[in-house]
Amino acid sequence: MSKVTSPIESFMEIALRGALRAPEFSSWQTLFIDEGHVSAFDDFPPLYVQEIVVAPQVLVGAYMADFAILAKASGKMPPRFAIECDGFDYHDATAESATKDRVRDRYFNARYVTPIRFSGSEINADPDACAKEALNLIANRAANT
Repeated sequence: MSKVTSPIESFMEIALRGALRAPEFSSWQTLFIDEGHVSAFDDFPPLYVQEIVVAPQVLVGAYMADFAILAKASGKMPPRFAIECDGFDYHDATAESATKDRVRDRYFNARYVTPIRFSGSEINADPDACAKEALNLIANRAANT
């Protein structure tokens, strides 16, 4: 397990690891990198064998993504994703914090990183469903890139 920074990130990590072993994703060649081994997308290993690489706490320019994911696709540039786990205290408690998240999403998009956000309530209620939803979004994007 990595050193994620909040309980909802821990729940999401456990759920992602479990979902990647679920029948619908078990055929993927997967690499889950523990924190500290990858600090930015440029540090990700090449996708020769792996179809998906997941790493927690990865810098995307000026921001730290809770989970960064690189997926193999038929296009030249593999799609990149940032899963964000949004606890109420830091993300939706004020209009200012919600605005900062929207700015952050646009920053990610400008760097060809698709943000996938889940609220703390969603993760606490059903982290497995959140993980599978994120992986389905990633699979669909990779298949159509």
